[in-house]
Amino acid sequence: MNNTLLTANNIKKSFNEGPLNVGVLKGLEFSVNKNETIAIIGSSGSGKSTLLHLLGGLDVPDSGNILINNQNINKLNDTERGVLRNKYLGFIYQFHHLLPEFTAVENVALPLLIRRDSRVTAEKKAKELLCSVGLSERLQHKPGELSGGERQRTAIARALVTNPKCILADEPTGNLDEKSAHEVFELIISLNKNLGSSLIMVTHNLELSKQADRVFELKEGKLYDL
Repeated sequence: MNNTLLTANNIKKSFNEGPLNVGVLKGLEFSVNKNETIAIIGSSGSGKSTLLHLLGGLDVPDSGNILINNQNINKLNDTERGVLRNKYLGFIYQFHHLLPEFTAVENVALPLLIRRDSRVTAEKKAKELLCSVGLSERLQHKPGELSGGERQRTAIARALVTNPKCILADEPTGNLDEKSAHEVFELIISLNKNLGSSLIMVTHNLELSKQADRVFELKEGKLYDL
């Protein structure tokens, strides 16, 4: 039985900077198994965020193929990619990107409402997840009323609420103090394992990256197994 969840084949991506065409990813090869935790490290500007955007269908490569659950996302239109993201993927960013006018419950319930679950069902699941990340006393608080660590915990709950097959995390602890960063990282690992999903995480924290099943370095447009 095929245990591969996500595959990137010969991925190339470049950007125009004035008259120059700058190659960021240069024939990159990558695969992630179901229930596997992957950490990706690399210098600033090496293309880590670009890679995550491509893997998540937020952008498309210049050439090469990306398959999620055997679906080639490069061949999908924008609407179809959006449906696939909502079904299979969860995203956690360095900055939480919560909607400031919504409560924690409303922010976490949003992905379920987008897929047309009932409000009652969506908010029930959102409350359960917020309680599981230690925010049972903050359900009706808006992002401006939460600490940095609490906002990131809310963002984690939002990423997990759809029971995604894979979490894509871009420096999820990079905007937190050391204590909060360690707590949030442990929470991501624990919840992800309990959910049984894969995790692909970009991080500068070498100590935290050692908890992953595999660690890669993105260098000169390609991934190298460490």
